[in-house]
Amino acid sequence: MLVKHKVKPCDALESFFFTVLTTFLLFNIKFKGLPPTFFISSAILTIMALYFIAKNGTISSRFLKLSFLYALFFITLMLSFAANAGNPDIHLIKMGGTIFFISIIVPYAYLAYFKNREVMILRYIALAGIINAIFLIGMFLSYSFKATYLSLLLSTDLTNLKGDIDLTSSLYSMRMIGLTGSATYGMAVTQVVLAFVYVYYVLTTAQRFTIKNSIVLGTILLSAVLSGRTAFVGIALLFIYLLLFLNFKDIIKNTLLLIVFLVVLFLTSQYFLPENFYSFFENWMLEFFTKGKDTGSLKANLAMYKYGWDDFSLLGDFRWSKSEIDKSYYMDTDVGWYRLLFAFGYLGSGFLIIYFVSLLGFQTRLNIKNITSLFIGIFLLVVLFKGAILFDFYICFFILVILQLSYSGKEYVSSSDRIYETSMSYKAS
Repeated sequence: MLVKHKVKPCDALESFFFTVLTTFLLFNIKFKGLPPTFFISSAILTIMALYFIAKNGTISSRFLKLSFLYALFFITLMLSFAANAGNPDIHLIKMGGTIFFISIIVPYAYLAYFKNREVMILRYIALAGIINAIFLIGMFLSYSFKATYLSLLLSTDLTNLKGDIDLTSSLYSMRMIGLTGSATYGMAVTQVVLAFVYVYYVLTTAQRFTIKNSIVLGTILLSAVLSGRTAFVGIALLFIYLLLFLNFKDIIKNTLLLIVFLVVLFLTSQYFLPENFYSFFENWMLEFFTKGKDTGSLKANLAMYKYGWDDFSLLGDFRWSKSEIDKSYYMDTDVGWYRLLFAFGYLGSGFLIIYFVSLLGFQTRLNIKNITSLFIGIFLLVVLFKGAILFDFYICFFILVILQLSYSGKEYVSSSDRIYETSMSYKAS
C-alpha cells in the first residue's frame, strides 16, 4: 500500500537556505557581479559532501554502485577521446564530469544532511519549480517585471545566442522569461519533471490532493507550456500517471483547472502583450493542433533525421559542436540520439543510457517511487528524439538519484493488481 510520510518540521533559516540553494542549483542564473548560481551552489554542496565523508568515514554502497556504473561510461568516454585525439571537443569531458558531480556528489551531500527526513529534499526541488513558474508567468504577463528582473542579469542563453534582444519589438523577447531569462524546450522539460516531483511529494505526504494542490500543479504546467510546446508530451504522460493514483473525479477537477488557467492566460494576455506579440503567441499556441507535423519547429526537427546506422561508429567523433569557434550543431543536427552517437559512438552512448536507466530503479515489485521515476525516464528518452535533453537538462540525473535513494517506507505491493492497490490506498485516504 501507499505509505504517507510525515514531514518533520524544519526551522525557517534552514528552509530559506535550502530553498535558495536548490533553486540556484536547478536554475543557473547569471546575476551581474556574481558567479553563475550553479557554481555557487556547487561549491557549497562540495564542501558539505567533503564534510560528511570525513565525518562518516565511509560512503554508502548505493553511491559506490552508481560510481561503478558511471565509471564504465567515463572509460568509454575517454576511449572516444583518445580515438579522436587529433580533433577532440574538450567540452564533452566537462559534460561527463558534470554528470558525475550532479548524480553522485550533489545527492550525497543532500542525503547525508537530510538523513531520516529525505522527503524534505523533494519539497525543496518542488519549491524551486514553483518559484520558477511564478517568474515565468509573471514575466510573460508584465513587461515592467520582465525588464526589471532582466536588468539584474549579466546574460541569458538567448542573448548569448542571439545577441542583444529588444524587449519591446523582438519576438524572441517572449522567450526571455523565468529565473534564467531563457524559456526554451529545456525549460519546458524541466518544469514538467518538477511537476512530477511535486505530485509525488503531495501523494506521499498529504492526506488528499486538494484544490490548492491542483492550482499549484496547474501553475507549474502552465509555465511549462509557456516555455515550449514540448511540454504537451510531458503533460500527456502526467495525465496517465495521475490516473494511477487519483480517482476519476480528482482527475477531471485537475484537468478543468488547468484548462481554466490556460483560457484565462490566453484571454488576459491580449491586454498585456503588444498586438504583434499576441498574434504570434496565439499562432504559436495553436500551430501544433492546426498544422500537425507541419508545425514549424517539428518540421525543422524532422528534417534533421537524415542519418542511418552506418553514419555512426563504435567510439564516435567526440564532437558536440562543429568547432571551438563555430558552436553550431555538429553534423547540422539537433536530434538528441544523433548527437549522443556522433559524440560517444555506440559504445559510449550505450553505457550512458545504461547509467541513466539504472537511476530509474527497476525492481520486481513496483511502488509509487519507481513508477514516478519510470514516467520521468520515459519522458526524457522521448524528448531525446527532439534534442540532447540529458545534457541540456543534466539536473535530471540529480532528481532521479534523489527519488531512488531517498527513504520511502514500505510502499511495496506484490499482487498483479499492484498499481490498482497502490492507487486505491491513496483514494481511500
